Amino acid sequence: MTNKTGGPTGAPPPDPTIAAGPSSVILAINDYLCFYKKISGAISYQKCVSTSYSGWFGLPSANWHPSDPSVVYDRQHIRFVFLVEAYNKADKKSRLYFSVSATSDGLGSWNVYYIDVNYGDTTNWHADFPRLGVNDEGIFMTANMYTDDTPGVFQQAYLWVISADLYQGSLSYTKVKGLKNPVAGTYASKVAPALSIGAPGLEYMVDTFGGQYVALWTVDCCGSVLLANPPSAKRVFIGAFQAPPVEGAEQLGTTTTISFTVGTSVAGASYRAGHLWTSHTVRWVVSGGDNKSAVRVLELGTSSQTLLNSWTFGLDSLYYYHPQVTTNTDGDQTLVYQYSGSTKYVSIAYRQRINGVWQTALDLMPGTGIVPPGPGGVFAVVGDYSGVAPDVDQKDWIFSEFGNGSASGATEFGEV
Repeated sequence: MTNKTGGPTGAPPPDPTIAAGPSSVILAINDYLCFYKKISGAISYQKCVSTSYSGWFGLPSANWHPSDPSVVYDRQHIRFVFLVEAYNKADKKSRLYFSVSATSDGLGSWNVYYIDVNYGDTTNWHADFPRLGVNDEGIFMTANMYTDDTPGVFQQAYLWVISADLYQGSLSYTKVKGLKNPVAGTYASKVAPALSIGAPGLEYMVDTFGGQYVALWTVDCCGSVLLANPPSAKRVFIGAFQAPPVEGAEQLGTTTTISFTVGTSVAGASYRAGHLWTSHTVRWVVSGGDNKSAVRVLELGTSSQTLLNSWTFGLDSLYYYHPQVTTNTDGDQTLVYQYSGSTKYVSIAYRQRINGVWQTALDLMPGTGIVPPGPGGVFAVVGDYSGVAPDVDQKDWIFSEFGNGSASGATEFGEV
């Protein structure tokens, strides 16, 4: 572990995400986008910029509320891409706001864009849980669509395929509605496009469904026609899994439990050389005791469209949750996740797979206090996901939240 340091905090939950380029590291949470420069093997804080009203995106009014950030570094085009969803409940409007750096370090100017998610439709739905992926040919954004009543009701997932011309200042995209899981025909939810290493020529995406499957999506993009064929999906059996306990994860020092906000869904995907990596939270069955939660890593073959490997990490005494995994240039993997229990505050841990062998789990940051209850006072919320990113120097960066007794929480990141 190197360059371990405290990250930014803002409005809870932080939803931390991270990206690394040749000379800089960029972190995003709800409310802020933060920049660090690599200098002689160390990192130097540069600035944090607000992403709320009148901040980074120049939102048109204070009624627009951005959330669920995602930031990636596109190695093929040597640019950073930053995405949020923004919802104007008063006017019942929903947009995806995104920006692209004009330089490889992200410290110069950025171009800002937005897409009205209901453009061309008769619906008034709003986007939630947007995910971001890139490959050598384009940029890929997905989101779950909900009705505008309270609470919103899930309808279906959308995909936006954006031409790589965006890096030259030209926005051209196509929208795909109603993504459906193969065979079952059910609407897909929380579909994660991959951050690709190399030039696969195709984009791969993944989501879980049916308690025993993932849908492995293939998107053929982007020739003379931006999306000549609709995305295709193959049902892949991964073994039965159950949702984590509905009562949430225990934490030391309080009866307030941590909410499993995304259930068994995946939060991201990473591709390299015919292998797609993803992770999710599942139930950990404890014989004669209270069930816990575990984190599960999946390795999928994109050519064979099969499950190549699956690993589940858990303990009878702890809850593991909010995993995120990446592969890197060397073909090694890094997994980051949170854990807690009746004897542990919410903490951040990571585990690496080096030369095909998973190493012993280590702490990025042990918790130092409780995570207080969120809105409604029933559960504590530590966001929907953790952050992980491959670096260009065969190392990886990890970023997540830990408990410190503060309502706004605390974050930590580091290079492994």
